[in-house]
Amino acid sequence: MSEILNCFKFIGLKNLKDYEKLSDYKEYSISIYDSWLNEDDYSKNLHSYYQILNGEFNLKDYLIYEKKYIEFFDILFSNMTVYTFDNDYDFTKNLTKVTSRNKLKEMICICLREKRAYNFIIPHLETIIFKNYDLTLPIFIKPNNKEIFNIINQANLFLLKGTLYKE
Repeated sequence: MSEILNCFKFIGLKNLKDYEKLSDYKEYSISIYDSWLNEDDYSKNLHSYYQILNGEFNLKDYLIYEKKYIEFFDILFSNMTVYTFDNDYDFTKNLTKVTSRNKLKEMICICLREKRAYNFIIPHLETIIFKNYDLTLPIFIKPNNKEIFNIINQANLFLLKGTLYKE
């Protein structure tokens, strides 16, 4: 129970809809691409599991990208506690400690394949990773958090400024 209270303590909020009140945090996005895709690039590049279901790209290409996210979360899980909640913003309802590497992998795949939305909290890094509808995950971090930047690089992913909706 004290671990869960620590999650709330580092965030300082009960509801993430008010996250903009935390001025020492920044929004970024973790991506398989090194920059935001423009409209033309977005239509030509793999960015969603639904493109596999629609036959636009093959599963082999998708699995290469999915594996990067699995590696990223595996590094996190190996070194620190990961929590998840699947409610849009209110993590007081069902915050759960991830207890196995296999369960975390399953959750990542389900989330990236848009079957269920999971959000992740990593208290050690004071970081929240949000669900999304494509292969870009919004992340809420302190800008001087070098450890998360290193883990993202280690997994061969990229950190983009801002989110798709605002920069």
